[in-house]
Amino acid sequence: MGITNISTIRDDAFGELWKNIGTPTRADSPLRRFVTLQNNASGLVLDLGPGNGSQLEFFKPEGVKAIYGAEPSSALHGPLEEAIKAKGLSGKYHVVHCGAEKASLVPALKDIGLLQDGQPGVFDTIVCSKVLCCVPNQKDTVDGLYELLKPGGTLIMCEHIRNRCETPKGSILSRSIQIIFTFIGWPFFLGGCHLNRDTAQVVEAAAKKDGGWESAEVDYVVEWGSIPFAIGQFVKKA
Repeated sequence: MGITNISTIRDDAFGELWKNIGTPTRADSPLRRFVTLQNNASGLVLDLGPGNGSQLEFFKPEGVKAIYGAEPSSALHGPLEEAIKAKGLSGKYHVVHCGAEKASLVPALKDIGLLQDGQPGVFDTIVCSKVLCCVPNQKDTVDGLYELLKPGGTLIMCEHIRNRCETPKGSILSRSIQIIFTFIGWPFFLGGCHLNRDTAQVVEAAAKKDGGWESAEVDYVVEWGSIPFAIGQFVKKA
């Protein structure tokens, strides 16, 4: 069996798993601030990795012009389409078969006529929920998302990160657990997910060439745990 076949089996298996586990961000969970941020998504929206659509209820249809959901797992497209209908987003939410990385996302957006060569940012809001932990090259992916964001647009994120054990609220034990999980195959079995990324810092650095973001607000949640999260809102300079 070749490497390509193994990767396909792994990705299909992860898609089947995600059908059942969904994305457990809820309005009463420790990640509830992200729910508020998603409620405020507006204009033309790029939703990265919507999975089976379990978080679509946190979009307010009256606040958005259209939403494009970039979902690379074809196994999740059926449940996602069902969720779109159930949440009243038919006609506004469009599934795009691609990943978040630039080499996949940009051609797909061009194919549907949403992006032209040399065109500046097109999205008013970009939503990243448990996606940037999985992309192969995080910096390049985030830089690409920054380019797709309109001046004045907002990127919101809810991403699990490396335990910041060097900070007062971090934990050396939890960081050690992350290292052990990585060693025994967490990224392979969990769809390329990484437990060692400083995602908020990577997102913040994407705007450096323009003198930084207009505003950047980040909260760290479950900082002591082996799966801590960074929840943030970044506004691009107008």
